[in-house]
Amino acid sequence: MTITNCPACAFALDAADNFCRSCGISIGNARLPATRGATSVTMWRPPSSPVVKGAAVMAMGTIGQFVVRRAIGSLVGGGSPKNKGRSIFGGRANDGLVDDAQIITETMMVRRVRIRRQA
Repeated sequence: MTITNCPACAFALDAADNFCRSCGISIGNARLPATRGATSVTMWRPPSSPVVKGAAVMAMGTIGQFVVRRAIGSLVGGGSPKNKGRSIFGGRANDGLVDDAQIITETMMVRRVRIRRQA
C-alpha cells in the first residue's frame, strides 16, 4: 500500500484512489463516466386535470348510489312502483316522509400544493 501526495493540493492519497479526495483532480489514467448533453427542464402534465378527475369521481359515486338504492329498494319493497307507499287498507302509508323528499350528499375534495423556490 503506497501513500502519495496529490500533485495539486498535496493531500495524502491512498494507492487505490483514482481522484484526489480533497480537490478532485484525476490521478493516473482514471476516466470519468460518460457525461450527458445539455437537457432542458420539462414540466410533467397529467393527461387530465384534477378538476376533471374529481368531477368524474363524484359522478360515478352518484350513479353508484342511485343504482345501489334502486336495487335495495326493489329487493326490500318487493312490489311494483305503483303499489309503493300504499297501506293495506288502500290509503297512503304514513312513513313520515314528504312525497318529494330528496337526499343530498356533498363531497368536497381539497388538494394542497406547496411550491418551494430555491435561491
